Amino acid sequence: MTREQAVAAGADPSVEWNAAPDGVVEVDMNGNIVWEWWSLDHVVQDKNPDWPNYGVFSEHPERFNLNWGSGVTGDFTHQNALDYNRTLDQIVVNNDRMGELYVIDHGGTFVVGDFEASKALAAGPKGDILFRWGHPCYTVPVKRRAITLTAMRPPKAIGCCFTIMTRSGSRKVCPEKATS
Repeated sequence: MTREQAVAAGADPSVEWNAAPDGVVEVDMNGNIVWEWWSLDHVVQDKNPDWPNYGVFSEHPERFNLNWGSGVTGDFTHQNALDYNRTLDQIVVNNDRMGELYVIDHGGTFVVGDFEASKALAAGPKGDILFRWGHPCYTVPVKRRAITLTAMRPPKAIGCCFTIMTRSGSRKVCPEKATS
């Protein structure tokens, strides 16, 4: 996302932005985009009530804190794994930059044969995060490294519905609040 896009969404204009908003795109067998979800559509900021998407982050766990850290380059959240739960029609996504995973609704935001309606639903409140795990930055100072939460479908022999967590990289989960 450009600095202009970030500021239009509520980012602090004094912070440098040069990041790509992460998303999930569904493509049919003919190569047509039939559904998409973007992180930038689901943000909150608590720095200025006059800026877009103002709210108290702790009251909006369904949204990303747009002003997390001291600016972003590269990927906004750096999604590096996802999986689809066919039974619940939900998608679980690993967010490496913030050290968390989150679940988004596919079924309630997908309209068969109508990409524009699907896109609008996914960009609105129905596309907000249903569940997230990890990222304790906004409640307590931390003294640990980031955890990569990799969504993987296990072999049928051992059951279903597992998420494998691995320690990965040297990023601190909360650079602005870390104690070491």
